[in-house]
Amino acid sequence: MRLFPPLANRFLAYGSRTATDQPSNFSGKSIGKDRGSTRIQGSNFLDSFADLKVPHGWFASFYVLSVLASCFWAPQLLFKFGLVPYITASSSRTGSSMTLQQVMVAWALMLVQGARRLYECLAFTKPSSSSQMWIGHWAVGVWFYATVSVAVWIEGSRKSHFSFGCKLHSLTVV
Repeated sequence: MRLFPPLANRFLAYGSRTATDQPSNFSGKSIGKDRGSTRIQGSNFLDSFADLKVPHGWFASFYVLSVLASCFWAPQLLFKFGLVPYITASSSRTGSSMTLQQVMVAWALMLVQGARRLYECLAFTKPSSSSQMWIGHWAVGVWFYATVSVAVWIEGSRKSHFSFGCKLHSLTVV
C-alpha cells in the first residue's frame, strides 16, 4: 500500500496520523471526493471503502478476544482435549523448542497482557465520537489476537511426549 499513494493515504493513516479528512497524494494535490478531473480509476470505491470506520471504543474488543482466547485454550492445553489434539496432530514435526514451563509462561503472559489492556480500556479510555479507526485495521487486530492466542503454545505442543496433564505438577513459578 505504501508504494501506491492513493491506497497509502486512504488506508494506512489513522487516528492522529490523519491530518485532514481529505486524503492527498505525495505532491500535495487533493485526491479526495472533490478533486474533479484528477480522479483516478476506482477512487469512488476506494473512498467508500476507506469510509468504513468503527468507533475507537472497539479497541477493547481486541483485548476481550485475547482474554477469552487465553481462557479457551487453558483447559485444553492442561488436559489435552478439545481442539489441541486435532491441531497438533496435523503437525509433521515431532521435536519442540519449548518446554511445558515455557509454554505456560508464554500463555500466562498473554493472559496478563490481554487482561491489563482490557482493564486500561475499560477504566481509563474516555468515549469519543470523533475518534475512529478504519474497519480494516480493526479486522487485522482481531486476526492478530486470534492467531497469537494459538502461537503462544503451538510450538511447545509439537513434542510427541509432551503431556500437559501429567507434567503440570512440575511447573514452578519463580
